[in-house]
Amino acid sequence: MSRPLDRLLAIMARLRDPERGCPWDREQDFATIAPYTIEEAYEVADAIARGDMAGLKDELGDLLFQVVFHARIAEEAGHFAFDDVAAAIADKMVRRHPHVFGDAQIASAAAQSEAWETYKATERQARAAAAGTRESVLDGVALALPALLRAAKIQSRAARIGFDWPGSGWAGARPVIAKLAEEIAELEAELAPGADGDSDPEKIEDEMGDVLFAAANLARKLDLDPEAALRRAIAKFERRFRQVETLAAERGTGRDLDALEALWQLVKRRETSLRLESVIDALPAEFEAMREEARAEGHRMLDALATEWASGVQRFDRQGEALIAAYMDGALAGIGGITLEPAIPGALRMRRFYIRAPFRRSGVARKLATVLLEPHAAKRLTANAAAGSEAFWEALGFVPDRRDGRTHIRTR
Repeated sequence: MSRPLDRLLAIMARLRDPERGCPWDREQDFATIAPYTIEEAYEVADAIARGDMAGLKDELGDLLFQVVFHARIAEEAGHFAFDDVAAAIADKMVRRHPHVFGDAQIASAAAQSEAWETYKATERQARAAAAGTRESVLDGVALALPALLRAAKIQSRAARIGFDWPGSGWAGARPVIAKLAEEIAELEAELAPGADGDSDPEKIEDEMGDVLFAAANLARKLDLDPEAALRRAIAKFERRFRQVETLAAERGTGRDLDALEALWQLVKRRETSLRLESVIDALPAEFEAMREEARAEGHRMLDALATEWASGVQRFDRQGEALIAAYMDGALAGIGGITLEPAIPGALRMRRFYIRAPFRRSGVARKLATVLLEPHAAKRLTANAAAGSEAFWEALGFVPDRRDGRTHIRTR
């Protein structure tokens, strides 16, 4: 029986077969599939960020297929084959880890990082010598990297030969903040109309680029990944804006900017006072009071939660499961969990979700549900919608399962 990798290589060869292959696959070259390679790498990172192990397995397969695809094109052109790619990376790992595969002594992870960069610099020098060109510390920073990430890498490389403000943390960041302010001032100067009333778009773009470049450098000095910081800011804006949309629709705000800004500030204040905590060792201190409130409303989900927790039947501790308590201004506002769905293999189920009455118009429910659901966006999810909560779950993408009228299912 052949290895799965051998089977994959054979499939790729068949797809590219001039007579029996796929027309689309036969037409591709390095340049046309490069965007797909980048996309698959991002999808791997996305699955990791969401904690979706099933999705990660699929995305890693898609990324591996891209490697196989490129290697097949190269083999057809007589450049190299997949085995050459595997041999090259194996040789590189051995070469760059003499402390593992040789007799070198490296005392710490920091020393290993420094040694790694030294090995890479030696390799760049060898490549430059072979090409007959002058070696630069900037060599090898891929042009296709996201611009913010490439900016940080370029600046990090320049810093290795001393082209950098001294210090790290706040001390190192202060001159960069001043530089950022300087670049913003230069952008403002370009935005100001000249004597003829016009601004130069190319100069504005140039100054805008300098602002972004300085911002990436500031992130580097603070030991932050500028791409990760920007992704987090985008996610925060999206989360808050969706809440603004909901409130605006409820209040009939329309397009009034002052009213929308007031809603934006309201959402920010709510988020500032909202705290979410994983429930691990014991149920929250105010749980019994909340349980009594739920029982008075005719809900028994917290009774079931207390029984399951006390008996150890359900502690929300299997992979993918979670139980989270929400606090608003220090008070317990609600609780919600997600568990494996026993009726649907591979699916998850929202369980024991309850928000106390005073907090039901505060955005707590949506925030709590979003935090529980986000890591499992690619999975099938179910929720038992109590009477009156159907619209809430449907706004989160769930649709009713008509077989029982209560269960809602979300498939992404």
